[in-house]
Amino acid sequence: MSNKQPVAKQQPEVIKSQAARKRREAKQPEVNKFQAIRDMLEKNPPTPIQEIVAALAQQGIQVSDTYVYMVHGKRRCSAATL
Repeated sequence: MSNKQPVAKQQPEVIKSQAARKRREAKQPEVNKFQAIRDMLEKNPPTPIQEIVAALAQQGIQVSDTYVYMVHGKRRCSAATL
């Protein structure tokens, strides 16, 4: 009989979480999309929604036109209450 100790293997779940953490750390810092849209609307309020989406896409910020409409609507509502 041999006295070999079994080698402890690292569980795949641990490896996955370590890899996910490294990917998360390697990502660029999150951009506040809401603030980016508000900044675009403050610079030029009558800008068409599709132009805002395209301009943000050039900056590497992916937003949908629906999201821009929602931010624009919130901006108008808050201005009306002031």
